[in-house]
Amino acid sequence: MATCFLSIYLFFTIFFLSTSNTMINFSLSLTKSMSYSFIWMLFVIHISCDLSDDGNHILCSPSFTCGNQRGLLYPFWIPGRKECGHPDFELECSTGFPELSISSVKFRILGADYDSGIITLARSDNIDDPCLQNSLTTSFNESVLPLASTTDLLTIYYDCNRDFSSFVSTFVKELDCPDDGTDDRRNYYLTRNLTFLQLEGNSALLNDFGGSCSGNVSIPASRTALSTLESTPSTDNLKKALEDGFELEVNSDCRTCIDSKGACGFSQTSSRFVCYYLEAQAPQNPTRNNGNISYMF
Repeated sequence: MATCFLSIYLFFTIFFLSTSNTMINFSLSLTKSMSYSFIWMLFVIHISCDLSDDGNHILCSPSFTCGNQRGLLYPFWIPGRKECGHPDFELECSTGFPELSISSVKFRILGADYDSGIITLARSDNIDDPCLQNSLTTSFNESVLPLASTTDLLTIYYDCNRDFSSFVSTFVKELDCPDDGTDDRRNYYLTRNLTFLQLEGNSALLNDFGGSCSGNVSIPASRTALSTLESTPSTDNLKKALEDGFELEVNSDCRTCIDSKGACGFSQTSSRFVCYYLEAQAPQNPTRNNGNISYMF
């Protein structure tokens, strides 16, 4: 796109120079000269934009490395590859592993397999200490990276002024945190998402938790790890569920784009996903803005 802007700048520069020359050269028609200049520069702009899209394909087709992870593609990006990723998924690579921040919450990439269509992330703040009470709940833009069917929600309630020990069950467990001098307050965690518990007739219990506890955080986690935590509850298994992270699905538009030999990216102008193609590899009779995919040639 930078090439397009440069071409437009050159257009206006040469256009006005041509206009000035026309005023000096009275033997030429002003209207005719301006028309030729305009048509010629439109042609230059068209060629430059095509070359720019070819350039984006060349830039975004190869995967990149960040920290200890290789083979990364859309929606992730690093400086120099802004056209290749979604604005919300810029990576920081200086810590030895790739991290991104979503609503002030940091996540690290544990794995990205674009062949199987699975990306694995874990929160950076809760991995070592599930008793950390200043954690924030955040949600992903699932139109960009949807949660996989293997992912569920773990919710931790902190500093509760009510004893819920009578409600402890397969899905509700007490979290044993270091004594902070408030022996009458407790912490609990729920290993099923709120929708499931509401369907099980636990809406009143959830309301009680919300009204009796000073804070809570919901963290995506692997359903397999949570099932292990349900059958064998322990702080170690809780930590392992957080360490193992959770799975998301590779963006479906991007998979379609890659399968058709395109390169995934994001248009800053239209604020949407784009599939960059080399002109020679463009699909036959492409449909622009078809669904969530915009083709650029």
